[in-house]
Amino acid sequence: MNDNFNQISKDIVVKEVKSDIDHESLIEVLNVKLTINDDVIDDTTKNEKPKQRILVCVGVPGSGKSTFSKKLCKVDNNWYRINQDDLGSRRACENVSRLQINKGKNVIVDRCNFDKQQRKTWVDLAIQFNLTIDAIILDTPYEICEKRIWNRENHPTNVQGRKGLEILENFKQIYTSPDYNEGFERILRVKPHDIHECNDNDVKEVMEKLDNIPKRVVERIRGRGGSRGKAMYSHGENAGMYRGGNRGGNRGGNPRGSGGNRGW
Repeated sequence: MNDNFNQISKDIVVKEVKSDIDHESLIEVLNVKLTINDDVIDDTTKNEKPKQRILVCVGVPGSGKSTFSKKLCKVDNNWYRINQDDLGSRRACENVSRLQINKGKNVIVDRCNFDKQQRKTWVDLAIQFNLTIDAIILDTPYEICEKRIWNRENHPTNVQGRKGLEILENFKQIYTSPDYNEGFERILRVKPHDIHECNDNDVKEVMEKLDNIPKRVVERIRGRGGSRGKAMYSHGENAGMYRGGNRGGNRGGNPRGSGGNRGW
């Protein structure tokens, strides 16, 4: 455990401090539980529901992102759905997101967000506005996605039928699941049986599960040429401690492409 610690504020915004402090002072001043042997740092407010947030949907075409997003916005009008199929480009999605955040809305990003670089756009936006950012993985088996895509009609970007199956196959090859070193505070994996009917109760239960996940203590730094998100996490798939940053530019919605106009 390093002797230099970062001051951890209760709303997860962390500013760097210049002086060294010992473990007991950190615990006393910040009311943070520190388990040195397990390398665990937990914020005591970890289960509080965020006042304003960004929720990033992650999943291949046909996994149920749009169905869930639309239902969430219907159940709770504090949410606003950002969908690239509707808005036409990632830049438009970013602009509308900023507009809605300034209005006090929560934003749910209904795109495939298939890799770290795609998701970085939304992590950076959360850092810019000092918001909580979570991810929900629509973990739907490919065979179910295939059936849904095959039976689709009038999809706005034509991800349907045989062409849709080809697009799905491409996504299978490049998809990577999110993890906490990208800057997310909570990540929830949702199976089809969790939202079988995707009714009001299903959506409320999923959001309750998400809110009950202990959030990670995230250090956020704004620097020249972009923002970096660093975090310390206590448990989950990647238990331990880490420091990770996201750098570089952002790519468009096409798989492995640049400047694309489709988010699927």
